[in-house]
Amino acid sequence: MWLLLGADAKVTASSWLAPLLVIVASTVAASAPAALIEAAVRVGGTQALGLAAVASVSLLLTTVSTSVVLSSVVRSAVRRRSQAFSLWRVVGALPSQVSTVVSLQLFLTAAVGAALGTALAAIFLPSLLSLALESSSGLGGIRTPISVQTGLATAGLVVIYVAVVGAAPAHRAGYQSPIQVLNDTGDSPRPALKLTSAGLLALVAGWMTAGLPSSLPTGAAQSVLIGPVLVAATAAAGPWVFPAASRAWSAVIRPGWSAAWFVARAHAIQADTRTGGPTAPLLVAIGLPVTFLVGQRTVETANSSGGSGDSGALALILGGPVLLAIVGAAARIFMSNEERGRASALMGIVGAGTGTRGLFVLWEVTIHVATATLVSALLAVAVGLSIVAAVRHEAPDVHAALEPDALAAVVALSAVFCLPAALLPALFAMRRRPIEAITSGGN
Repeated sequence: MWLLLGADAKVTASSWLAPLLVIVASTVAASAPAALIEAAVRVGGTQALGLAAVASVSLLLTTVSTSVVLSSVVRSAVRRRSQAFSLWRVVGALPSQVSTVVSLQLFLTAAVGAALGTALAAIFLPSLLSLALESSSGLGGIRTPISVQTGLATAGLVVIYVAVVGAAPAHRAGYQSPIQVLNDTGDSPRPALKLTSAGLLALVAGWMTAGLPSSLPTGAAQSVLIGPVLVAATAAAGPWVFPAASRAWSAVIRPGWSAAWFVARAHAIQADTRTGGPTAPLLVAIGLPVTFLVGQRTVETANSSGGSGDSGALALILGGPVLLAIVGAAARIFMSNEERGRASALMGIVGAGTGTRGLFVLWEVTIHVATATLVSALLAVAVGLSIVAAVRHEAPDVHAALEPDALAAVVALSAVFCLPAALLPALFAMRRRPIEAITSGGN
């Protein structure tokens, strides 16, 4: 088994690069609230209360981002190699051996990624957190070094989470029928679990909204969490929500307008039907900050005492989760280059030129980003209107404060990361003959 693990690691090390980068980003993002909590314990007093409040919201948003992004990337990484694992079974490997090798690969990737992330966090985060705290009311001058104990605890939690999330895919890789795997087109969503999770999260968001009138005099702090919870609920129901949304908005463009568009639309919808579709992390990257800000600004219009408008606190709360989601979205798109490259090569075989094949890649990424943007905008409107409906009796002047500038900024940032992740490998692959691209897996 150890020989199999070593030989496979030499051949497929590059396939674990994207999950490794996401694990590094997850560890860095998780280290920020951990460092703030450590600083709160050290400083005490009223500053500790302020740090604890910022850290608690940051921790919740980081949990939402990590649960959606990291789980999607880990499951996708195992799925991409499912056919290779099934071939091990065909040549005589035991199911337990295959599952053990996959689990060890996930563990080693998580351990290396968590170690790198902890090192990066220890080097760069203290100065970045201190800079943000300087812009936060009442929190200036606090230093946030990351102790060895905090770094080890954060890294350990990330490794444990990857092991838990990867347990089911690793077991399935070993015990699923090889014939079923070789005939499979990808992950199949589990309706009961996902829809139940989505329903429970939606109920939590409704409960928080119902409590807004009573908490309005004290600032209605839960208003900033309504949107992120709805984002998590939508991501859980993503295999059904995203394809429907893609079909709806893209239907306004005639199929005959462009062959590249037609193929890209079908390919994007098929990818979103799987549990690891790229639109889920994009929704977190775009929807998390926008719905958070809409909840905050809308309550500020109802609260006569006004809002803090604290840019430092916003950076502390949103920076890590948003960057993690953007990195995860780019990694998820990069990991789907094999399927995308195979489709592009097939287009080349039937006569499509390099320009058409390049447009196919561009359009597919654009569809994913546009779908995530549309769903995020709808969720932001829903958050604003629900808050208005909940507190209108107590605050007649309340109105939904939408954030189009924030939406445009985070969409542009997501596109900056995601487009190169798809276009650069595609341009490299198109330098080869289509038949070579197909036989080498599309890369």
